[in-house]
Amino acid sequence: MPAAMHEELDQRCKSPQLVEMHTFRDAVDVPLEDLKEAASHLIEALRMRNQYMERIGNQFPITTKRFLSGEYPANLPKYRRKNTESSANTSFNPPEPPKDHWGLNTPLPVFPVKYTLQRNDGVVVVCGDDGKLKPEFAKYYITKDQFLADTERLTQMIVDGPLKSFCYRRLSYLQNKFQLHVLLNELRELHEQKAVSHRDFYNIRKVDTHIHAASSMNQKHLLRFIKKKIRTEANTVVLEKNKQQVTMKEVFKKMGIDAYDLSVDMLDVHADRNTFHRFDKFNTKYEFVVLCLNSS
Repeated sequence: MPAAMHEELDQRCKSPQLVEMHTFRDAVDVPLEDLKEAASHLIEALRMRNQYMERIGNQFPITTKRFLSGEYPANLPKYRRKNTESSANTSFNPPEPPKDHWGLNTPLPVFPVKYTLQRNDGVVVVCGDDGKLKPEFAKYYITKDQFLADTERLTQMIVDGPLKSFCYRRLSYLQNKFQLHVLLNELRELHEQKAVSHRDFYNIRKVDTHIHAASSMNQKHLLRFIKKKIRTEANTVVLEKNKQQVTMKEVFKKMGIDAYDLSVDMLDVHADRNTFHRFDKFNTKYEFVVLCLNSS
């Protein structure tokens, strides 16, 4: 085998598995006229959404905004690698909260200009002393007729048959493509997540994931519970092995760890996708101490 081909295969083995699919494969056997009409309707709806989001101060997705405006970066990288090492060495030191966090002791501000609220054809507008809409606020308002016209236009798009079929096929295609990506790279991404230090997402890593997940304990609570029991009930019998009772202190002594050695990573109760489908995986999350004793 040539050296160049061997190096290329080695790089492919190290990199995540990439799934390359041609776009608009889901639009096979669709007439070109219907495809153009569906695309024009979607672009019109996106432009309308962009206008409304700018009025209320929300941020429109940058990628979609560049597509609508026709601005494409010249040197956009094709592949982006995750910098796991730099994120692992990054420390997070949040600032201290202010003493008067809710502003209860802060007096109300005094404004030199006063505004009034008036109803204009069903729309509440901010007016000045002269009773007219201020020019700096005009961009945030639209007329009732314009709003009703936009609503009617969106309703026409919703009931459009070819557009509904195109959107359904496109969403199904993207969903299946993502599921294929998850199938190929799920374990790799899970390993990368566990390799990142300073992760503090304990509230979404439940221990009991199949019964009352909203009220079950999380990793941090389980770790705190175990450490407390080691301090307060070290002489309590927790195991019977070979007709001999073993206390909690003897269990951890045989494992070679104490309360200070326990950590969230040692518990390893992260609920992955297999936990919901395989209950043997779920049971091992609770029997980590027993498994350590059996392996020793």
